[in-house]
Amino acid sequence: TGALILEYILSQRKAMGTLPENGAVVTTIVSGRMAGKIAEAYHMELIKTLTGFKYIGDQITKYEKTGENEFLIGYEESYGYLVGTYARDKDAVVASMLICEMAAYYKKNKMTLVDALNVLYSEYGFYLDALDSFVLKGKDGASRIKNIMSYFRANKATVFPNITDVKDYSTGIGDLPKSNVLKFFLKGGSWIAVRPSGTEPKLKMYYSVRGIDSSTCERSLQNIRTIINGIMGMDIET
Repeated sequence: TGALILEYILSQRKAMGTLPENGAVVTTIVSGRMAGKIAEAYHMELIKTLTGFKYIGDQITKYEKTGENEFLIGYEESYGYLVGTYARDKDAVVASMLICEMAAYYKKNKMTLVDALNVLYSEYGFYLDALDSFVLKGKDGASRIKNIMSYFRANKATVFPNITDVKDYSTGIGDLPKSNVLKFFLKGGSWIAVRPSGTEPKLKMYYSVRGIDSSTCERSLQNIRTIINGIMGMDIET
């Protein structure tokens, strides 16, 4: 949905001649990679923040103060979208309106939203994004979350096959605040991110799998989930 709204906003503003040269698209470090491909195609800057819409809101405030970019759209993987600068949080009303507007636009062109999404896949590659949350309650749960994060850090070079890079956001990445997040980049353009929830007793696993088609991505995702489930079932102590 985020990719569809992003493509629609940028394409329509380009057609109307209102797409700014310093436009910025803001997503999070655990949002799908297609946003970057779409932004690049329209020569817009992509900014990635930590998880949480407040960080997207911070970017809007920054641009208002500095004028270095014009905020176009912000969204995160948990179905939060914002177009416009009147708010600093996700806005379901505007998102719903835009989805209806998109549907009407594509229907006029004898297309459904699924057709439009398939066009994006054909242009930018197929991406399958998913999220798993493991609930681990109480003191023991908190300890287990800590131990599992330690296990991932201790085995970060080998825990998944075909790792090309690992980012540990607890050490500080770029201008981002330090955060207890690990992100594994795999050969072929896929990635996995692991982080404890900041509000619930959960360990969250984010997946963005890239492949040539849906079935290929589904198989890759299942293989990754098999590894994750194996780790979650281990008796891990630090």
